[in-house]
Amino acid sequence: MILATPVNGFIGCAAAVGDYDYRSTVRTVKGPVLFVAGERDGTTPAAMRQMQTELPGSRYLELPDALDEFFCA
Repeated sequence: MILATPVNGFIGCAAAVGDYDYRSTVRTVKGPVLFVAGERDGTTPAAMRQMQTELPGSRYLELPDALDEFFCA
């Protein structure tokens, strides 16, 4: 489904949820959660680590030397 999504559609969807603050609802998640961030993803690793500490049983994985390519020119 993602592969069939036009690039502009994906960008629009990502922009729509990009500013949403998940921290207030992260404690309500019932399933297993793996938070993933690239080491060089700006503020994302710190936010993901914080959410992981607030959700018992969740895990955090940081990809060394990785960054979000959507925001790199």
